[in-house]
Formats: sequence, C-alpha cells, structure tokens
Amino acid sequence: MIRRAEEKDLDRIVEINNQTSWFKKETKEIFSQFLDNPLFLVSERKGLVSGYALVCNQDYDLEMDYFHYVKRNFKNFYYVDEVASDILSPVKGTALNLYRYLFSLSENDPIFAVISLKPLNEKSLNFHTKRGFKQLHKFVYPNSEQYGLYMLWR
Repeated sequence: MIRRAEEKDLDRIVEINNQTSWFKKETKEIFSQFLDNPLFLVSERKGLVSGYALVCNQDYDLEMDYFHYVKRNFKNFYYVDEVASDILSPVKGTALNLYRYLFSLSENDPIFAVISLKPLNEKSLNFHTKRGFKQLHKFVYPNSEQYGLYMLWR
C-alpha cells in the first residue's frame, strides 16, 4: 500500500535513508519538515514501511538547482527528490510500486528525477531509462560531480 508519510514513519524512513550511499544521511528532524507535503510517500506492507519517496510538485519549493530549473521551465510537474527502499527487506519492487503510484497521479504532467552521472549511479540510471526517462539537462559542478536531470512525459 502506498500512502502519505506520517510522523510515526520517520524513524523507519531515516533507517532506510541511511542504508544508501547515494543520499545525504538525514535526520528525523529534516524529514519531519516534509510531513506537510502530500507527496511525501511511503510503501507499506503488513504494517512495515519498506520504502519512501519524497516528491514535490510546482506548489512546493526546494533549494536545489535541479528543482529551480524545472520550476522555471514547466508549469505543472512532479519532481522526485528521493526514492529509497529497504535493501534488507524481502519485499521486492518497492521503488517500482512507488513510481507506479506517481505515474497514476501524474496523468499528463512530466515527472523529473536527478541521477548522479559522475560518480555514476548505474542502478538508478538503468531503473529510470528502462521506464522511459530521457536526459533533459546536465549539471556539472566545480568539484567534477555531474548530475543528469531526467524527464518522463507520459
């Protein structure tokens, strides 16, 4: 079941967040700031949260170059900031289920995701391109990190 994240989920969200090397390790206090966002989602099965998605649309604001690029260039959209699933869970397909839910909401609005290109997050790149995401823009930073803004327009 996909539902809106609640305060009771925050410890589990932090635990899942800390399993990945791709995301900054966040605290419960940081994630609690997003509880007012109706697109802060969790995937739950048998009472256990197996993953989460932090998604924003045009009505939200994030202090990120990628998000501001999208907001300047698109009127309506869904921006996927993070999707993560419990790597120790026997439940498979959590990220895909979160995306399927997002696809059902988006109708004709584009969905954006940022993928690390240098260093390469190959798993994320493969996941997104397999589902039809195409690179729209590349961000290159002085520290040589590179990120691709990928878009899916259904």
